[in-house]
Amino acid sequence: MPDIYTVRVEFRGRFLGKECRQEDLAMGRMNWRFVKPSFAVGAFGLAVGLLAGLNVLISGTPATAPMMGWVDDWTHHHVVFSNPGTAAEALAQGRFEKWYQIVNNPRYMMQQMKRNPERAGARDFGARAALLRTSIGFPEPIWSLKYPPNPTLKRDWSVLLGAAATVGGGNYPAKFSFNSTPSCSDFAVFNASLAGSATQATVEAITNLYSTCNGGVQTVAWAYNTTNGDIVGTSVVLSPAGNQMAFISTNGGRAYLNVLQFAGGQGTAYNHPATPTASTTGSAYATCKKNTPTGTCLLRLGFANGDNDTTSSPYYDYASDTLWVGDASGKVHKILGGFNGTPAESGNPWVSVGAITALTSPVYDGTNYIYVGGANGILYCINNSTAAVTASNPLAGGKGITDGALVDPIAGEVYVVVGTDTESTAHPGVYRLPTNFSAGATGSEISLTQDAVNVAEYAGSFDNIYYTNDVSGTTQGNLFVCFYDQNADYLLDFPVANFPTPTGISTSYGSYYQVTSAATPCSPVTEILSGGADWVFLSVSTDANYTAGGASTCTAALGCLYNFNIGNGTTLSFSDSTTPTAGFPVAAGGATASSTSGIIVDYTASPGNNIYFTTNATGNGSPCNPTSQGCAIQVTQAAP
Repeated sequence: MPDIYTVRVEFRGRFLGKECRQEDLAMGRMNWRFVKPSFAVGAFGLAVGLLAGLNVLISGTPATAPMMGWVDDWTHHHVVFSNPGTAAEALAQGRFEKWYQIVNNPRYMMQQMKRNPERAGARDFGARAALLRTSIGFPEPIWSLKYPPNPTLKRDWSVLLGAAATVGGGNYPAKFSFNSTPSCSDFAVFNASLAGSATQATVEAITNLYSTCNGGVQTVAWAYNTTNGDIVGTSVVLSPAGNQMAFISTNGGRAYLNVLQFAGGQGTAYNHPATPTASTTGSAYATCKKNTPTGTCLLRLGFANGDNDTTSSPYYDYASDTLWVGDASGKVHKILGGFNGTPAESGNPWVSVGAITALTSPVYDGTNYIYVGGANGILYCINNSTAAVTASNPLAGGKGITDGALVDPIAGEVYVVVGTDTESTAHPGVYRLPTNFSAGATGSEISLTQDAVNVAEYAGSFDNIYYTNDVSGTTQGNLFVCFYDQNADYLLDFPVANFPTPTGISTSYGSYYQVTSAATPCSPVTEILSGGADWVFLSVSTDANYTAGGASTCTAALGCLYNFNIGNGTTLSFSDSTTPTAGFPVAAGGATASSTSGIIVDYTASPGNNIYFTTNATGNGSPCNPTSQGCAIQVTQAAP
C-alpha cells in the first residue's frame, strides 16, 4: 500500500440485543465514518486508489471477480437497488465505504447491466473509475431509443416441458445472458414441478432463444431427471458463471438441495432426459467438478434435519458463495461453498425462527441480514454473523406471508405484500419496515378497502422512477402490485412517498386498473424500462377484462398476459383510466393459481422485449401452444 496516506475505517453500528440493527443500512442515515487521510488527497484520487485495490481494507473481502454475463432469476426480483448517487456525494456525506460496497456488489452490477445494456461490457477499472464522475443512474440505451418496440405481444416459440408441467405460481424461470447483445448461447432454465423419471425431466434448459438463431428453431440445451420421484417445485438459481444451478427437490416428504454443473447435450427433450449419478457429499461433488470441469456433476444433499420444503426457493449470495433456504417447519438452512467451494450445510439446521411454520424464500440484503416470512404472518430478520433472530409483529392472517420480501439495501427498507392483514380490518395490503426493524415492529402499511381473500399474494415491482431516485433526495417512485379480491383483480400503484409513519395505516394508494371481471389470482408483477417507455407485465388466470381499451386479444374464458405502459421512465402516466397496451391469451388456470409463473423480461434482442414464463393450468399438455399447458413460452413485444 502506498505510504503517502493512511486510510482508517470506523464502523459504529452494532447488533443490539433483539433488534435487527445495522446502523449504517439506510444510505441517508449512515453511521459509517470515513476518517481523513494523514496527508491531504483529493476525493477523486482517493476513490480511484480505493477502486484500484483497497477493497480488502474497506470491506474485508477481495474485489469482485469479472463476470461473464448476467443472471435473471427469482432473487433479482426481490433484491433491488435504488440509486446510490455519485462517489463524490458519498464522500461528502460520509458514506463512501457503503457506496463502494454497493457498486461492487455483483447483484447490483447485474441490475445495472440489465437496466442499462450499453454499460454491460464496461467492467474494467477505467469504466469503474468513470463512475466516480457520474451519477449511477440508468439512462435509456441508445439502440432502445432508436428502435422502440411495438406494444403487440407475439408468441415466438413454445416448448413442451411435460404434461401439466409448470414452473409454478409465484416462481420464476431463470435466464443467463452472455452479453448486452443477443447471443445464440444465451439460455433459459425451467423446472417442471413433476416427478422425475426416465421419461420426465425435472429441470430443462432451452437455447437458440432468438429468431436469428438456428433458423428460428429452439434447442433443448440439456434436460435432467435429477432423481426418480424428485419434484422441483420452486425456483432455480444460476451461478454467476452460468455453468451451475441450485434448486430444491422434494421426495418422500424430505427436501434436498441440488447443485448441478450442467453440460450441453445431456438430454434431448423433456421425455428423454439424462439421469446423472448424484453425489451425496460436497467433497464428492467438488471432486467431480475437478475431474470433469466441463461435464455433468450433481450434488443431492438432504436437509440435515430431514424436513420438507414446498414453498421456499434457495437464495444465492455471489460475494460469499453462500446459499440460504427455508423449510416447512420454521428452520433456515445455510449452505457454505455453494458453487465455488465444497458445499456443506452449516448447523443442523442453521437457525430456527422459534415457530413451527412454513417459510417463504429467504432474501439476503448483501450486508449481513436475511429476511424470511412465515405462514404465521411474521417477518423474521436473521443476523448472518450471530444467527440472532428478530421477529416482527404478526403482519398477516389467513395464509400468512406467502412470498419473499422485497428488499432495498440502499433505502434500508423491506416491503411485504399480504392478502389478509392484521393492522386494519383483514384487508389486502403492503407493509414497509426498516431493514433494522425491532422485535414486535409493525412498520407502516397501505391497506386496501377491498375484501381480503385467503390466497397467495406476490411481491410487486418498482417503476424506473424509483431506481433513478437519488438517496440524497426525497423518496420517489411507485410499487406496482396485482391484488386478488373477492370481486375482481386489480393492478395498483403504491407511491412510496404515501407510506405513513411507522405503525401507521393508510389507504392512500395511487391509481388502479381492473384486470379481470371476476376474482382470479394474479401472477407477480415484472417491470422493465425499454423503448423510451416503462413497462409492467402480469398475468391473470381467467376472466380477463379483455374489452377495456380494445387492445387485448384475450377472451373471458382464458387467462391473459398483460403489458401496461406506465410512463417514460421519469414521469408516471399510470392512472385509473390507463388500459393495457396489449394482451396475450394463455391457458385458463384454477382458483388458486395465476395463469403463468413469474415473468422474466429481457431486452437484449433489439428492438423487442423477450418475455419468458410457463403456464400454470392443468391438463394433458398437448399440443404445446399458448392456450394449453405444460409449455415454456417466449413472447416478444414486437409487431406480429
